[in-house]
Amino acid sequence: MIGIYIRESTKEQYDKGYNAVTQKKKILQFVELYDLDDEYEIYEEKGYSAKTTSRPVMKRMKQDIKDGKLDTVIVYKLDRLFRRHESKSELLDLFKQNDVVLMCVEEKVDTTSAIGRYVLNIMVSTFELEQDIISERTNDGLVTGAEQGYFVRGGKTPFGWRKYQVGYHYKVKPHEEEANIIRKMRDYLKEGLTPYEIKMMINDDEYMKSINKTFCENQIVNILKSKINKGIMEHKGVEYPMEEKIFSDKEYDEIQKILSSRSKEAKYDYLFARKVRSVSGEVSKLKSTVKKEKVYLYYFDVDTKQRVNESILEKEALNYLKNNEVLYKKYRGKTYRADLQHLKSKKETLDRMYKDMDITTDVYITENLEIDNEMKKIKRYYQKYISNIEDYFENLKYEDKASLIRKNIKYIEIDFAEKNIIKIC
Repeated sequence: MIGIYIRESTKEQYDKGYNAVTQKKKILQFVELYDLDDEYEIYEEKGYSAKTTSRPVMKRMKQDIKDGKLDTVIVYKLDRLFRRHESKSELLDLFKQNDVVLMCVEEKVDTTSAIGRYVLNIMVSTFELEQDIISERTNDGLVTGAEQGYFVRGGKTPFGWRKYQVGYHYKVKPHEEEANIIRKMRDYLKEGLTPYEIKMMINDDEYMKSINKTFCENQIVNILKSKINKGIMEHKGVEYPMEEKIFSDKEYDEIQKILSSRSKEAKYDYLFARKVRSVSGEVSKLKSTVKKEKVYLYYFDVDTKQRVNESILEKEALNYLKNNEVLYKKYRGKTYRADLQHLKSKKETLDRMYKDMDITTDVYITENLEIDNEMKKIKRYYQKYISNIEDYFENLKYEDKASLIRKNIKYIEIDFAEKNIIKIC
């Protein structure tokens, strides 16, 4: 069976007549002219160059050759198949090992003779030279463009930026909504939030929801580290200044300093990272020890050289949440006692109206039933968020625990010398 390989990599090739339709037409005319096998399969590749043979359709054709499905490969021009000597050697060896004949419509090449192989080598050398010259010119053009402030990086435009055309080239400027997201990342970092906490805050942002996009911690750190946000574009290891920026140089340096100190400071996940401080207002350092394969997390005060175990803070934080009915009020909008009093008043009003014959028996029964159901509901909330808050907290995933602490506790003040918790708020 014949394998017809077609490759169309750029719009320019399409315009010059190297498009897939033309290639297929020429090859089928060639097959008919030389009365070749009627059975063929077309391998059509789009959007890939011939620098290597690592192309999806090419891989499939090579596998079919190894499986013995093909005995002939036909191409319109040799450069549709390969452009470099290493690719040529790889494919010709594969063809030889599997008794596959290579045919070309444009260049009449016979690889079975010494002269034919010599001509083929010259042609591939020409392909390589042409490709290298284009590559050099392209790189020179990119460098010149970068020096003039044009955006020369390939791929997708970085988050926070958008391209706009200037003549035949592009520049970038901040995408206002996305730039604001990056500034929020900066602000959260300066407030003491960990990358994990920043991720939760950013992914919950209304704009991020509107574009259906989320970030992981590493993506957030990489965005904050990216020099493009301070107006520096990097191309092949060289930095080029741009006209626009999201961070000032001072802001960028401050962010890198915080990120650097965080990476040295925190090897594990701390529930109260950046929330624990001494009576002098100094934020505690994060320390840890490992004993018998168990990790113990501590909050360390530089002045007193004392530390407090995270498990102690967790217990006190739960007492704070319980005593202040924080979770209950979050879902009900009032304390349990106020909730009970409200329902009791509704019941008394209902009884009075029924006694005075202001409502019918049906209405009285229906309203009473609704109040009773509401009473059961608030008792369930009380049981879950107050009576059994320790069990509730213990069964949460780490990310949910961290979110609960982040949203309901601003800071914990500790007298490290006495190892007393002064205030939780």
